[in-house]
Amino acid sequence: MSDEELGSVRFRMLEPEPEIKRAMAFGDDYRLLGTRRDRIAGLGNAVVPSVAEWITGRCMAVLRAEAA
Repeated sequence: MSDEELGSVRFRMLEPEPEIKRAMAFGDDYRLLGTRRDRIAGLGNAVVPSVAEWITGRCMAVLRAEAA
């Protein structure tokens, strides 16, 4: 990429709702609280719901195996 092309590149910050929330696979009905900064930080620190569900399932399988 030339310096001229690089100079023409523009970007904008994603909005926490709906852009970041959708990118992180949270439903449109998932409610975020706090300031814009708080919501962005919370989404940035979040685990995608499908991954959280998988992790929880694996933990439950281990706990059930130990209880047996």
